[in-house]
Amino acid sequence: MKSFKSSLVFFPILLIIMSLSFNSCTTPEPPKAVVTVLNEAGFPVHLAQVRVFSRPNGSIVEQIKVSDTNGQTFFEFKHNAILDVEVEYVSNDFSYTQTGTGIVIVEEDKTYEEIVTIR
Repeated sequence: MKSFKSSLVFFPILLIIMSLSFNSCTTPEPPKAVVTVLNEAGFPVHLAQVRVFSRPNGSIVEQIKVSDTNGQTFFEFKHNAILDVEVEYVSNDFSYTQTGTGIVIVEEDKTYEEIVTIR
């Protein structure tokens, strides 16, 4: 009878310990941002240069990418941050340049989406 009582106490404790040990911590996904570049008519801009950086002068974070055919660029960062966005598009014949600005707020486990309209 004594062993039965001790097993009634032992098994629930064992189950609690096992359930806690199997509940592994998941590492958070890195912060991500998607910047979409549109012209004034609302159409995506292909081959625009998108610079995402921290102030002052990108001394901590700076990434530069070129927009795809959907006008999008994809960024991934190591830490949470509030970053500036600068976009520049130069026409194929170099006759004009359009620019735009924005801000992205990146956090772990989240993808921030920013739309920048160039003028």
